[in-house]
This record gives sequence, C-alpha cells and structure tokens, in this order.
Amino acid sequence: MKTALFCIILALLCQACNDPGRKPDKVAVNPEARAQQLIVAGNYLTAADEYVRLANLYPENAVYYQLKTADSLIRARQLTQAKDILSHVDARKYSDGFYRNILLADIAVQQNQGRAALKLLSVNADTDTSADLRALFHDVKAQAWELSFNFINASEERIKLDSYLIDPLNRRHNIKLIWEDLNRVKPKVLGDLRGSGSLTTNAWFELALINQTMLFKPGLLKQSLASWIEQYPGHLATPTITNEILALSEQAVLLPTHIALLLPLNGQYEKAAHAIRDGFLTAWYEENGTRPLINIYDANALNIQSVYRQALRDGADFVVGPLEKQAIDSLMKLEKLEVTTLALNHSDATKSELLQTGSQQIPKLIQFGLSPEDEAKQVAERAIYDGHSKALIITPNNEWGLRLANSFADTWNTLGGKVLKYVSYDHRSRDFATPVKKLLNIDTSQLRANQIRQKINRGLKSEPRLREDADIIFMAAKPVSARQIIPQFRFYRASEIPVYSSSRAYSGIDNPQADSDMNGIFITEMPALLLEEKLSSTVHASMNRNWSVNESSYRRLYSLGIDAYRLIPYIGKLSLQDTSVFKGETGDLYMSGDGRIHRKLLWAQFVNGRPRLLNEGSAD
Repeated sequence: MKTALFCIILALLCQACNDPGRKPDKVAVNPEARAQQLIVAGNYLTAADEYVRLANLYPENAVYYQLKTADSLIRARQLTQAKDILSHVDARKYSDGFYRNILLADIAVQQNQGRAALKLLSVNADTDTSADLRALFHDVKAQAWELSFNFINASEERIKLDSYLIDPLNRRHNIKLIWEDLNRVKPKVLGDLRGSGSLTTNAWFELALINQTMLFKPGLLKQSLASWIEQYPGHLATPTITNEILALSEQAVLLPTHIALLLPLNGQYEKAAHAIRDGFLTAWYEENGTRPLINIYDANALNIQSVYRQALRDGADFVVGPLEKQAIDSLMKLEKLEVTTLALNHSDATKSELLQTGSQQIPKLIQFGLSPEDEAKQVAERAIYDGHSKALIITPNNEWGLRLANSFADTWNTLGGKVLKYVSYDHRSRDFATPVKKLLNIDTSQLRANQIRQKINRGLKSEPRLREDADIIFMAAKPVSARQIIPQFRFYRASEIPVYSSSRAYSGIDNPQADSDMNGIFITEMPALLLEEKLSSTVHASMNRNWSVNESSYRRLYSLGIDAYRLIPYIGKLSLQDTSVFKGETGDLYMSGDGRIHRKLLWAQFVNGRPRLLNEGSAD
C-alpha cells in the first residue's frame, strides 16, 4: 500500500514533465464517472488512482483532480499522504484555494485539532462555489466546532448544511447530528438564544429547550410539542425528532417508591461507605415532595447476593450499590437482576444480558463511580486540545498508577500524541529525585558527564541537560507525593513543561500553605469542589452543619452519594437519549451504551496554593 501511495504522489508531482498540449483521443462526457462510482463503493484508494490518471489526461484541470486525489486519500484515512499532495497543489484560483483549505481543515479535524481547522475555515465561499463544496465546508466546520465544544455554532453549521444535501439518508443523518449538538447545550443558553437567529434556527433552539425541560412532564410536553408543530409547520424535525421525544418521555421517567442502599458499612471501606450514605440521605432529605422509602443494608463482596435478595423481599423496586468491584462482579453472577440497580463503582467485567430490560430498554445494571480512567482520558483529551503532542508520564508503581498511565497512554496515542517516556515511583519512598531525573533524562546526562571525567582523568564542571522533546507531563499522584514531585521538576529546570494531573493531586481541602508548591499545575476536578453554586447550595450547607464536609478528606464521596440519589429520576433519559447529560456534583454525567455512567469534569490550575477554576476551553 505504501508503494501505491508513493506512486500516486510521484505521479502528481511529475505532471509538470507531461506535454501540456496532450489531449485525450476522445473526451468523456463525465470524466469523473468511474472515480465517483469508486467513492460511492468505498474504494477510496482506487478512486485516488483514477484521479491521478485524470490529472495527467486533462492537464488544464490538473489542480482540480489533484485536490480530488487528496480528498479520496483523506476518506481512506491516508492523512499524511493527502497533506503531502496538498502542500504541492498550485491553487491559484479562489475556488481551488477554498477547496484546499477545506481539505486541510478536514485533516486537522481527523487529527483532533479543532482550533487549527477553524482557522483554515475562516474564509467564505464565493458566488461560484458549487453546492457540493459548500456542503463539505459546513460539514467540516461543524465537526471543528464540535471538537471545540461549541455545540451552538456546530448546530448552526449543520442547519446551513441541510440546504445543500440532496440524498435523504444524508439529510436524516445530519438532522440527527443537529439534534445531538443542541442537546449538549445548557437550557439557559438555549433560552437566551431564542429569537436571535433565523426562523429555522430559532425553531431548533425552542424544540431542544422543550426536550430538556419537559421530558419528565408528559402532559405539558405533549401540549408544548403540539404548539411548536403548529408554529413551525414543515420543520426538519417533524415528525422524526418530535415523535422520538414523545416516545422517550413515555419511557424516561423512573420514580421508584422503595430504594435499597447497599454499602459495606463495616470493615475496610467503612468510612467511604458512611460518607456516601450521608450524602445520599442528605439529598433525599432536601428533596421536596413525596420521597421514596429508603432501607440501608450492610453489603460486601461476601454477602452481596443474599443481601440483594433480602432487599427485594423487603419490597425494594430500585437498588443503589454495591460499592466494591468484587461485590459488583458477584452480583453479576446472579441469573438475572430483578430491578434496576445503580452500582457505585465500575466492574472490570461485563455481562451483556444484564444490560437491557427488554422493551423498556433501560439497563438493569448501571455502573457509576469516580473512575480514575475517566479522569486520565480527559487529561489526554485536554492536553491534545491545548496543542501538546509529546508526553512524559509519571505515576506510582501500584495498580491505581498503572490504570491511569494506561488510560492516558491509550487515549493519547489514539488522538495522535506520542508518549516519550513512562516512569513509576514508590509512593512510600521519600526519594522523588531519582524517578524525576529518570523521566527528564537527567540521569543519562549525569552518567555521560561521569564517563567523560573518567576518560580525561580530571575534574569537569557540568550541568545536567534537560530533555527538550517533551511538551507535557502527565502526573498521577496523591497530595503528599505531588507536593514533593512538583518541586523536583522545578529544581531540574523543567518548569517550562506544563504538568497535567488527575484530581487526586488535590486533597479536596483548601490548604494554601501545604499546596503552594503545586502552583501552576492543571488538574481535573468535580464541580462540587470548584463551583460556588455547588459549594453554597442547601445540600452542602446541611452536610457542613452535620459533618463539616469542607474539612473532610471524603468530600468527593459525599458528592458521589448526593449524585447517586439525584441521578435516579434521570436514568431513563440518560439511557434512552445518548446526548443527555445530568449536571451533578461529581461532573456532567452521561451514559454509554454498556450502562456505564461517565463524568466530564472541570479544569482548574493551582494559584497561590488553591485550585482556581479555569474558563471553559482554556488551560493557559
């Protein structure tokens, strides 16, 4: 394959050697017909070969066919080769330059470089631009906005795209993407935008607002949808999206009357379980209206099956727990789960037959916890978004550290980054200089200097040489270790390399004196520890009165308990509408197809010994 691609590029670059006066024996009615058929069939590399042939056959249109060659290679995911061709295209005509920019932006999008793509697309089409090219422009630009988490702009680009689409399947797919984008926008933003756009755009904003605010109110939802359809007859969302909303509403409301809370209230996880229980009960107590009955059981990996059966005999129609991974694994060995169960951790195993409930389609087993893998994945995504590509990784040499290192590296590599080095350290040791020197190649530099001293047999002044190829450090560390690792980076003059970390580097308790050495590092963190609206809420005030939560090292687990209760009525929506998000204490929560709840966290940077919330989309 590499040889074939090389021949494509070589043929294009050698076109200048061809006789410019050469003409084909017979001019085809549609020279592109065969290439277009190959594209439709998904034979992109063969289509690229055909466009090379056409570029040689019709030199007066060579630039256009070169661009089509690159387009075909992009579809085949041969991005490097496509970029090589585009770098040599002599796009003097405006339309050719416009097409070239779109293709370069498409490459940037596929390499998760949203900002670069948007910069390339900051041009407008001229009046002669074809509908196909305008469609590609809006499609690529929408994807770039989605990479930048600007779903309003993305939806507006897709709304423009619709007018250029002819194929019914493409139109339906684009309508689905418009709907997904809008359901990622906060209701307040949608409300503020009403009336600010075109009639079609405003209709989309209003429909998304109806969906997000009324899905759990079937009667009001039907009235609102009927009014919306009357106001916007013939809208793109009718009837596909409107019918989908009504169908989801009938299934989405999950309001149990008797909840069993299964936690290991004694033993190794006693304190963690008590924090979750207290957060859960505080959220239950603060709720207005009719509250479900709560029964609490002491459940662990050894007794989980018997306790689960007892809870059902006692009348539970919903179960929260267990907490231990081993307990979840044991629970999954049951022939079937009788009621929907919200486990408070993520098992490493899966059992597909437990995931669906038949016609209702809400998972029987839902897994929700403070997954360190989710955090490491988001660190990688954020660092790539910030423009970094070459990473160093340092974690403790235990299971937790290895899980974070693997999760970060897997995501980093998938997004096109490169891991230059991974070093682990003994978290029980006080020697953090050795692993840091190894990470920064300082030990290699010092060894080289010692070898030179021995050879020349005299004293030699030398300074350790810092590696210059890395542009990010991913650190997984708990507070005691993090407070010692960061000064080592500065001591060895690596302060210019930004450090990104999971939330565990922060104890959760403001301690500016102890955390002053953490200044400058970026961390992921849950809203409950950063947002003032969460910190000053009634549920947090109640917990602080009873348990002084702000001074507790279990703050995150109290928040997990709150979310475990508040999430229950939204489980239907999260499971049936894959774009739905619940804005919880522990993060923006969404559910994947396997019944796992994932968290999107906030970003903060340590300033004066305290984590300071960063603006959305900013880590600099």
